[in-house]
Amino acid sequence: MLTIITLSAFACSAMLETCRYLAMAKIGDWIDKTATPDLIVRSIRLTSVQSSTSSGEAIRDLGVIKNFITGNGIFSLFDTPWSLIYLVVIFMIHTSTGFIAIAGIIILVSMAIWNELATKRILQETNEETIRNINAIDVATRNAEVVEAMGMSEFIVSDWCKRNDQNRAMQIKAQNRSNVITGITKFLRSTLQISVIGTGALLAITAHKTAGSIIAASILMGRVLAPFDAAVHTWKFLNQARMSYGRLQRLILTSPKREQTMALPEPEGKLEFDRVFFTPYGSNKPTVKEYHL
Repeated sequence: MLTIITLSAFACSAMLETCRYLAMAKIGDWIDKTATPDLIVRSIRLTSVQSSTSSGEAIRDLGVIKNFITGNGIFSLFDTPWSLIYLVVIFMIHTSTGFIAIAGIIILVSMAIWNELATKRILQETNEETIRNINAIDVATRNAEVVEAMGMSEFIVSDWCKRNDQNRAMQIKAQNRSNVITGITKFLRSTLQISVIGTGALLAITAHKTAGSIIAASILMGRVLAPFDAAVHTWKFLNQARMSYGRLQRLILTSPKREQTMALPEPEGKLEFDRVFFTPYGSNKPTVKEYHL
């Protein structure tokens, strides 16, 4: 009967988690469908008055937000309130295991804050530099004929690669810091898990608790720390989504408004040619000269 109850609980959990993924996918599709047309219009309007602005930047920012919403990172935020319930149950097993769980939460939150402080400035600078590099390529592509005619392609590529190398070095620096903090976090989390098992074993030896409390405390400890442990990994994606949201807010506030548009006549199927010349490639003699229609 315990096996049947356990399997039933696992099946129910799997069904609920699947429904949650499907619901977030629907929400992401709704955001994409409702927000993309307005963002494209606003981007085109802003690009018309600020040529250095890329119209595809807003779509990329929206994609970052949508990926965070539909990914695993946001689920750790949803699971955090349940940790409080698990924490109460751990305290019911014994106060010592409860205090170990609280210490674990404080340590993991501190590691997440440390990760934020160590990488926030660098990640913000690299994201802004990446956007500037993409905008520079967009501007060069829009003026490809002028760039090619003036022989500026090699200079533009060289300058872009130089700035991209500096940006990549900053990204590697931020990633190395985050990896070191993540490694320390894994060690501390394993230490907390072992501490709970050791404390439970001590309580079982001294006859304060049964051996089953060791298993229960260990399982509940993992459930308590899981959302806070995931916060260390998802903090970077949360910051990226937050910065993308801020850029979209600035786009909405700074894009010029077009309340009225010029009334244009209905198009007519009429085509006129006046003094048309055409010379085939490699020839000096035009085949079409002053053509009128």
